[in-house]
Amino acid sequence: MAEGKKNYEVRIGLLALASIVALFLGFNFFKGKNIFSREKEYYALFDDVKGLGNSSQVVINGYKIGKVSEIEMQPDRRFKITMVIDKDFKVPEGSTIEQVTADLLSGTKNLELLPTASTKEAPEGSELQAVAAKGLMDGITTGVPGVIENLDRATANADTLLGNFRSVVTDNTGKHVEQILASLELTMQQISILAKSLSQESKNISALLASANGTVGQLEKLSTGLNDGKVDRILNNAEGVTAQMSQAKIQQTIDNLENTTRKLDGLMEKLDRKDGSLGLLVNDPQLYHNLNTTIAELGALSEDLKKHPARYINLSVFPSKSRK
Repeated sequence: MAEGKKNYEVRIGLLALASIVALFLGFNFFKGKNIFSREKEYYALFDDVKGLGNSSQVVINGYKIGKVSEIEMQPDRRFKITMVIDKDFKVPEGSTIEQVTADLLSGTKNLELLPTASTKEAPEGSELQAVAAKGLMDGITTGVPGVIENLDRATANADTLLGNFRSVVTDNTGKHVEQILASLELTMQQISILAKSLSQESKNISALLASANGTVGQLEKLSTGLNDGKVDRILNNAEGVTAQMSQAKIQQTIDNLENTTRKLDGLMEKLDRKDGSLGLLVNDPQLYHNLNTTIAELGALSEDLKKHPARYINLSVFPSKSRK
């Protein structure tokens, strides 16, 4: 019974020991250490370890030769990075270590070993000199020689171009531009005057048509007011009356109307061709005076015909008392 209890306690002790060993091995594994391997340890001091972490790779020309096992902050606010290097790789004495970007998206970093040409191996556990990491812009300016100089030359060329442009835009050029603008403004004023003149002429033509319509109405009233006997006599002597009217002022009025119409046709034709000075042709008062004269003569003729029809009718139509 006592022996069985003793064996049970031994089993419990072995199980506890195995658990402690497994916990120790697992803890070191997650820290990046492998106690069963014969890897060599080195360390380096960096001012900044952004992007680095345990198990970050140590590479040479992209080939992995080790990893980071521990990162510790020192009292001087620098960081001690412990690295384990494969035992088969010999680290030359005087080699340096540099932080490099693992990829552009995650922002993680690795350590790049920069070996020297020395045939002597660096002692295990010694410090590898850390060098400042090159940024993206440093790599660009290093990989593309003369970029800054080209930018300077481009800036100088731009300044020269601006100077040449300023020399081209002189006072004379400004005066020419002002003259062009003044000509455009004058043209717009002339177009405005032309529009006003056309509007006025349109009003005059409308007044002329209204007067003509009034005259026709008066003639209709006059013909309606005449009795049947007088109308017959007027019709019998229509040819004579027409001959007399053709020799009177009506013929002159018609001639004036035809003259006015020709002038209007010429004016519209020249306006369509944009020939000559539009302002002088539109503002010519002769056309307006001719139209007013024609309207006045038509009105006077209508009134005179209404008041004194005997002047324009053969006396045989309306015989006077003396002939009777």
